Amino acid sequence: MTGSAFSKARYKIKSGLFKKLCEMTFDCYLQMDCKKRWKSLLVLAIDGSTCSLPSHKAIESFFSVHSINKFGVKRYKARVLMVYDVLNKCVLSAMMSKMRFGEAKLLTNCIKQLTGKLSKHIYVMDRNFDGFCQIKGVLLVDPKAALCVRLSSRSGFFKRIMARPENDFTVEWGPSNTEKKNCRRNGLDTAPLLVRVTKVTLKTGEIEILVSNLMQMDQYTSDDLAYLYSLRWGVEEAFKNLKSKMKLEHFGCKKPRGVYQEFYAHIFMMNLVGLHGIIANASIEKKTAHRVHRYTYNWKNGYRFVRASLVKVMSKINNISKYIEWIIDHLQLSLIAIKPGRSFVRDMRWNEIKTRTSQYYK
Repeated sequence: MTGSAFSKARYKIKSGLFKKLCEMTFDCYLQMDCKKRWKSLLVLAIDGSTCSLPSHKAIESFFSVHSINKFGVKRYKARVLMVYDVLNKCVLSAMMSKMRFGEAKLLTNCIKQLTGKLSKHIYVMDRNFDGFCQIKGVLLVDPKAALCVRLSSRSGFFKRIMARPENDFTVEWGPSNTEKKNCRRNGLDTAPLLVRVTKVTLKTGEIEILVSNLMQMDQYTSDDLAYLYSLRWGVEEAFKNLKSKMKLEHFGCKKPRGVYQEFYAHIFMMNLVGLHGIIANASIEKKTAHRVHRYTYNWKNGYRFVRASLVKVMSKINNISKYIEWIIDHLQLSLIAIKPGRSFVRDMRWNEIKTRTSQYYK
């Protein structure tokens, strides 16, 4: 088979096939009873990123030019958003779109896909999703969901909260005039929200403000909320797995259909690793219960094991249990320690770079 023949054949496959495979892994995820939870809640972290695309006229026609550097080289990018179960390492919903669509629109569409399918879950979001209008939109789509969002210091509500001496309290969050306009534009009401505000002092001395609707202060303490928000870092690791370890941006195509094929194929592979890992972790925790640290499986090795056996699994579907057991057995032997409180100094030099020079950097 020549490369040209393969390239022509792949475009006959609709990208919806790979999206359907992702939905199948989500159905398997829902049926699993051994999923990890935090205080009986599934922790779903939400984050967005961008994805560098190959240079081709078909890409330019569909996604348009994102930027042009000083040498006249055109850059093409797509926007990506992910709803990720950080404790079970599974992608519950993911979308790729043109850059002109904001993260708020993708967020609403992703949550619509999950509404009614999950119970007892909490969405954890960073400062990019702290707008009054965005939170209203999430609660409109999924009114039963719990939320925990970190406020940006640029927010007017942030400044009002910082002026108060309390560290953990409930308050009404009323929208500003600009936020009222945004709500009306998106068909949302402008009634104030009753929220819980928790101030957390970081090791650096910086104070982060968490807004949530977890009103039971005896059940969810301020320390609990600080730990909960720290779990959000798992979605950052998921993007690192997707980009630097799985090489998402090394596209083997030059057309939009191929881009969507490869994106959802990568999400499918991530979920295959996560589903095997859920089963493996249940055994790992029992075997390592006597140790000082808690342990989990090595994700990169898990991806390697799944990738090595995927073709055999697909071609010998009648004997699939044999390969599933092989993957799980290998995951149980590939361990890494979970060390709480690990942190590294953030390299802020990236903020000074207007265009991404390394495609592996988020």
